[in-house]
Amino acid sequence: MKAPAIALIGILPVLCSSMTGTPLGSYTLNFGGTAPNGTTIRLTATFGPRAGGGTPAPIDITLNISGLTNTQATNNLLGQLSGTDASLNGTNSINITGTGTGRQRADISKIDGDSNNPAIVAALDGNVPTQTVAPGQKWVAFFGPGIDSPFVTTGGALTFVTPDAGTLSTFLNTGTTPDAAALAFGSLLQSDGFPGVQVDAAAAEVSFLNSPGGTPIGSITQFSFGGANLHVGLQFPAEVPEPATLCFVAAGLLVFLPLAARRHGRMSSSA
Repeated sequence: MKAPAIALIGILPVLCSSMTGTPLGSYTLNFGGTAPNGTTIRLTATFGPRAGGGTPAPIDITLNISGLTNTQATNNLLGQLSGTDASLNGTNSINITGTGTGRQRADISKIDGDSNNPAIVAALDGNVPTQTVAPGQKWVAFFGPGIDSPFVTTGGALTFVTPDAGTLSTFLNTGTTPDAAALAFGSLLQSDGFPGVQVDAAAAEVSFLNSPGGTPIGSITQFSFGGANLHVGLQFPAEVPEPATLCFVAAGLLVFLPLAARRHGRMSSSA
């Protein structure tokens, strides 16, 4: 005869997490009409470590957009970002927050790009939850050679916009090298009162965290170069790893147990 089932209710610990905000980087194409023949754009997205270990490879896309409008070019670019959390923001801008899901999830850590035509401006922006920025971390603006060899920069305005400081701009002459661009950008920030600006000319990088008012910068609404053939990028300040939260869930277990009396009866009859 089948033994009766007794349901046991237990409490099991599991790891949970709570979202405190996700870094976001955007890549926007600014131009009117159609792109001239020979126009090429580039977008690179780099990601931080996965929760489960390891780091995804960066995505580096170079795309010929000859004859395309900014909407068409953006849609073509978005089509090559499969596997990432990328979405359209309006008609000519792409938002990227990360890649993967669950333990394979990794947030975006930097975004960069450029164009080889001064009529086509690739503008970047970034947002981070400032309450989770790790101590000592900063924004890093960086520069590199453009798309076309021999990598001679076509002059144009370098523009930087934040909600607190507004629009800052400096003109970079034709032939400006990445290290010279970093020096010019660092001087621009320092002259406008940004504290703690550090320039590494050898690496063509400029690091900073606070606005002129002394508060951490959570949003850079535009970082762009209006010339051509100079690669520009933004690296986001790293966040404190999100602590795992221990949650408890109830779990039911069916256990088949014979009745004590019946077991005792069987033992007596065998005597």
